[in-house]
Amino acid sequence: MEYEITSKNESLFTYFKKIYEYKFLISTLAIREIKSFYVSTYLGIISLIIQPLMALAIYTIFFDIILGIDADGIPYPLFVFPGVMVWFHFIQVIYSTGSSLLNNQNLIHRIAFPKIILPLSQIMYHLISVGFSFILILIISFYYGYYPTFRIIFFPVLVFLNIINAFSIGIWLSALTIRYCE
Repeated sequence: MEYEITSKNESLFTYFKKIYEYKFLISTLAIREIKSFYVSTYLGIISLIIQPLMALAIYTIFFDIILGIDADGIPYPLFVFPGVMVWFHFIQVIYSTGSSLLNNQNLIHRIAFPKIILPLSQIMYHLISVGFSFILILIISFYYGYYPTFRIIFFPVLVFLNIINAFSIGIWLSALTIRYCE
């Protein structure tokens, strides 16, 4: 892969082709994030499970027990947890993609690559938390006696739409962060 750095604009197809050619960098950066968060700390994997469960406990105590909000016969933790999981993922992707360019300035100054790779690697990193949250949803639903139906096939569509929305907001935030850094 030999590229010439010029000031000429490249076509969208060429840009996507260049991103595809740097797919190893996306996976390398995602693995680096995973190792730095989950492997280097004792509470890495545990925090991945505890954070959504603590939010679930707070929502259940406040909205179900104190306020008594009805969930149409569905157990309240099962009713609220998928929404909490999707919201947490959305916020995490926005935050990490929004700050990815600022956090990796040393890499940007040293290597010539499509800068969109940095936010893309953050998305790959957050897909792991979605996988763990999905497993937690399945465990909670089995605990309450609810078993997945054919509608479970829409979960990847929901995750994809969530990623697209969060990624687009995160890209805008990363551009604004670089523009108005200090």
